[in-house]
Amino acid sequence: MRELLRAITSAINKPFNRKGKYRNPEYDDSEIEGMMRYFKLSNYYDLLRLLKNMCRE
Repeated sequence: MRELLRAITSAINKPFNRKGKYRNPEYDDSEIEGMMRYFKLSNYYDLLRLLKNMCRE
């Protein structure tokens, strides 16, 4: 699962060429860390999985 998410996020980030710790095109690093604290998640991949599942519903 992590390899799949890594491939997806890598493909998304290449066109935007963003610099930062997480290189997410939708959120700043500080927003990502804030969401991880809010949802009490220990890593970025768990946050990606949570956000992906929230979008499905």
